[in-house]
Amino acid sequence: KFCFRRVDSSMARNTATRRAGLLASHLVAGMGEMAGMAGMNEADTPAGHSTSSSSHAPEHPEHPQHPQHQQRYPRLHFSPEVARALDQQRASNRPHNAIVALESTIISHGMPYPDNYRTAREVESIIRSCGAVPATICVLKGNIHVGLTDEQLHDLAKNVDTSVQKLSRRDLPYAIAHGLNGATTVASTMMIARLANIRLFVTGGIGGVHRSYHETMDVSADLVELGRTAVGVVCAGVK
Repeated sequence: KFCFRRVDSSMARNTATRRAGLLASHLVAGMGEMAGMAGMNEADTPAGHSTSSSSHAPEHPEHPQHPQHQQRYPRLHFSPEVARALDQQRASNRPHNAIVALESTIISHGMPYPDNYRTAREVESIIRSCGAVPATICVLKGNIHVGLTDEQLHDLAKNVDTSVQKLSRRDLPYAIAHGLNGATTVASTMMIARLANIRLFVTGGIGGVHRSYHETMDVSADLVELGRTAVGVVCAGVK
């Protein structure tokens, strides 16, 4: 049986997001220790990670900072903080400075300004306090951004009523081709996180099987993405 609960207050959404952020941060904090105990051989290394400890350019073409990867995805951009964390991960071959992906639809369509800006900054702060790196994902002027500066985050939160589209996986090509601004849903955030070699993603709630499914066949793309994209998702529940 499916249970539905309607949550109307911004306070409840904020609390769920904070709890999910804190839970994800605690998970990330222990990832380095787990990797060290279990050991990682070349076969176990995730796609995009080189087993070399060299500080030169990544050898693996699927690494986000490898030239071939950059040529294949020229519109994929990393904030300086996320780029440093990716480089450190590659150099050590262990998930130190682990990166936590964050969606942006909860900022643009989840709550009003300035509550959305304050909540986004608080969630990022929680993740940093646990030794991880937050990577808020969105599309700005047709470019995919993995990690935002404070100015970009503020602009995204402030302009939600004017120019920010809600982008699921199916909407990304159109938004990129037309140079639009867009906030990513759970599904599109997972997809982009995988491209960026980020293995953990935290959000408030994910989409589920909607009311009157037997008539509308309305199933969230989030559930489909969970079945085909290798990214761990920590959430407050299914809507």
